[in-house]
Amino acid sequence: MMYLPLSEAIRRYTVPWLSLDWPLDWPQIFGRSGDLVVEIGFGNGGFLADLAQEHPDKCFVGIERAWGSISRLFKRLETQGLDHVRAMEGDAAFMLDHLFAPQSLSQVFINFSDPWHKERHHGRRLIQDGFVQLLAERLKLGGEVTIATDHAAYAIWIADVL
Repeated sequence: MMYLPLSEAIRRYTVPWLSLDWPLDWPQIFGRSGDLVVEIGFGNGGFLADLAQEHPDKCFVGIERAWGSISRLFKRLETQGLDHVRAMEGDAAFMLDHLFAPQSLSQVFINFSDPWHKERHHGRRLIQDGFVQLLAERLKLGGEVTIATDHAAYAIWIADVL
C-alpha cells in the first residue's frame, strides 16, 4: 500500500497548536462537532485507530511524546481511512491544561503509561494528584477516564491517587 508522504500526513493528521488560539476550537479543527475523546500515550496507535473505527461519530485526539509512535499512527489512519483522528506531540499535562477547555472531554484513555519503577522517579509518573484534578476539570459531566496498567505497584499507586 502507498502511504501519504510524511509532509502530507503531518498536515492532515496533526494539530498545529502552536499557531492557534488556546484553548483550541475542536469543532473547527475537525470540521464538525462530536464527542471529544483523548488517548494519552497512544504507543503504536492500534487502540486509538480501532476505537475511532468503532465510533465514527466521535472526534479523537492522541497525545504522544514519541515521534516514531506518531508516524506509525499516520500509517494506521491512512490504511483504515480515518479522518476523525488527530495527533499531537508533547506533554499531556501541558496540553490538557492549555489546549482543551474545561468540561470539553467525553472520554480519556491512559493505557500502560510508564510506571517509573524506581522510587526516586515516582514524581515523574503521569498519575499524580494535580493531573487527576486537571482531568476532572476537563471532563464533561458524566465523562469517563479509563486507566490501564500491567504493573501491580503502579496500579496501587493509581488507586491511592484516585
